[in-house]
Amino acid sequence: MEPWTAQRQTGTEHQDKAVGPAGRRGLLRRRRSRGARGARAAATAEELQKRLPDSFAVVSGVRVWYRGRPLFLEHVVTGPTGIFLAATVEGNPRWREDLTRAAAFFTENLGPYSQRFTVLAITGEAMKTAPLPCIRPVESALAAAAVMVEEGTGDVLSPEALREIRERIEMWQVQGPKGPGAGQGFTWREWVSLGSVVVLTTVMVADAQHITVRDWLPILLVLALPLAAVLWLVNRIPSGRLRAVLSYTIMMLVVGVTLLLSLAAWLS
Repeated sequence: MEPWTAQRQTGTEHQDKAVGPAGRRGLLRRRRSRGARGARAAATAEELQKRLPDSFAVVSGVRVWYRGRPLFLEHVVTGPTGIFLAATVEGNPRWREDLTRAAAFFTENLGPYSQRFTVLAITGEAMKTAPLPCIRPVESALAAAAVMVEEGTGDVLSPEALREIRERIEMWQVQGPKGPGAGQGFTWREWVSLGSVVVLTTVMVADAQHITVRDWLPILLVLALPLAAVLWLVNRIPSGRLRAVLSYTIMMLVVGVTLLLSLAAWLS
């Protein structure tokens, strides 16, 4: 047995012992449910690839951040007739919420093509669904492919438009637009760091006799611009543990230096 396999098995055993018999049954049900959903998703991807013409492209398993939470886009399909999200919803009790969020994500992130998408919920023949304004239920991957090819959402998209849309989708996978991903603006930690520099500059001007108020802005720019550049680089890191640690570390260093120098100026 491979070492990583043994570790994973051991971890699972410890987890099962910790939760007790009832918890173990719940874990097993969730694992079986996730496995079944994964198998259905893989079968859907294969069926879509087989049924759609070569002018269509299927990208499966797109993970993005949206409004502070992860969002999973099961199958994103682009073709001359429009943009489609196809999702196998059987076994997912939260599928209405998930697909409604996905529709809002498409609306906000497709730019000029925000009216060219359709969300298809592949429900299975026996599943009863309540109609939703932004989601269209279909019975199978075959029915979803037929909708994509025959109906669409308007005029045929040009090759240039399709290229632009597919580039957008590739960027979603890299940085997750409209969520706490890379390049989504400073957090409160970055603003605290910059505010500390303003305080430090003010203390230096007030304490030094040879520095006048006119020198305050140049000194502030000399100190703040390099820090802002560093914070901008940190902000380009996708959301996660590394970015949070760097952001907190920089904030604590800047605030600590500001407090020490302010205390030294006050005592002198």
